[in-house]
Amino acid sequence: MGVYVDNKLVYIVQGGSLNTTLSLTPGSHDTVVEASDLCGSSSKLSVPITVTAKTEVWVNSPSAGKSSTVPAFVASATTTCASGIAAMELYVDGQLIETEQGNTLNYQAALSPGAHQTVVLSRDNCGGSAKTPIDLVAVGPSNTFTNLQASPVWNMSGQKAPYYDNCVDHTEPGACDGVTYSYNRNIASPSLTGSATQFNLGGTLPYSDVLFWNHLIGAFSSQNLPDIDHKLIAATKNFSYDAYFYVSSYDE
Repeated sequence: MGVYVDNKLVYIVQGGSLNTTLSLTPGSHDTVVEASDLCGSSSKLSVPITVTAKTEVWVNSPSAGKSSTVPAFVASATTTCASGIAAMELYVDGQLIETEQGNTLNYQAALSPGAHQTVVLSRDNCGGSAKTPIDLVAVGPSNTFTNLQASPVWNMSGQKAPYYDNCVDHTEPGACDGVTYSYNRNIASPSLTGSATQFNLGGTLPYSDVLFWNHLIGAFSSQNLPDIDHKLIAATKNFSYDAYFYVSSYDE
């Protein structure tokens, strides 16, 4: 039995069965499998084949995960296409932002803080393509919220044992009875800045507590950061808090 590729005998084996692997160049090929018996007769079967080029993309940077807002995309591509790679493309969130001729890509992108879907794609000169997706979370420079104590939009609520949910959310009369709380801004002394805030909590109910809170990012933001597309919250991590307390008396 024999195998012909484009009218050229490329493989032959004795016996009544054939099982082999052949390497073909990308493109269309006329292949024929022919069987010949010992009496001089033969039969053949035509098997048209189209070979597509195998292309691979290798991304050296950035790695998936957290990145800066200006990541450098460095990538290369290989292909079995004899004519090589035509171009490399970079997509961010479905939009083409860069095309470079040849088999390498070196481009510094500008991303907004938040999550992004990026793809590096290569196209060869035989009509083939390959891509490598990289999911990134772009993190901008660290930001600082200052003088939060002076914000006029602090929320507060008493909390009662055993559940310690916010009593202001209850509709029944007297839900917060036994717990007292308030706050006073712009306290000049004692103060490090001349504008401290005094938080007051007390009452007659044992084991009660008070929660004071301030919405920084998202709905009801006190910092003008509504984050409507939810990208800022997804990319914001690793908070560091500086808090200063003044205590007039205490029991050891």
